[in-house]
Amino acid sequence: MKSLSLILALALATPAPAAQKEAAPTAPAPLVEFEMMTWPEVKKAIEGGKTIALVYNGGTEQRGPQNVNGGHTLMGRDTVRAIALKLGHAIAAPVLPFSPNRASAELPGTIGDPILPRGQAPDPNAKRLNNGISGDGRKCTAELGKRLFDMKVDYAVAQIQKLIAPK
Repeated sequence: MKSLSLILALALATPAPAAQKEAAPTAPAPLVEFEMMTWPEVKKAIEGGKTIALVYNGGTEQRGPQNVNGGHTLMGRDTVRAIALKLGHAIAAPVLPFSPNRASAELPGTIGDPILPRGQAPDPNAKRLNNGISGDGRKCTAELGKRLFDMKVDYAVAQIQKLIAPK
């Protein structure tokens, strides 16, 4: 009976949902993801001035033992959506989940170019890039990630605006 009383006391001590402060409703963000739109929504968007379709490339590849193989595609979705929203007159096409890259039999998870033929060694003089396994991620922060994300979006928007500017 003691445990029932304790549960009842905790339930009574919790404020009722009506007494809790409700967050102010926010307007939904404009729909810019083509794959989440119906054809009438796409037609309306085009008639409303959305004249650019953004095709963004993600990738399905190993990104180290700590990350999912589709990470570049997942990040690409948020990135292209942010670019479309900032441009204001664009729709984001579905992110392509494949990219040109070197698949590795030693690090499975990549969908990309075929690996070197049997017996052919990689170029020993080629510069080795960070493979996603080495490095120290302990200095990463959400704030730094947000700053870099915003920089990427701002740079892409500036490039697109320059490309479509009247000559």
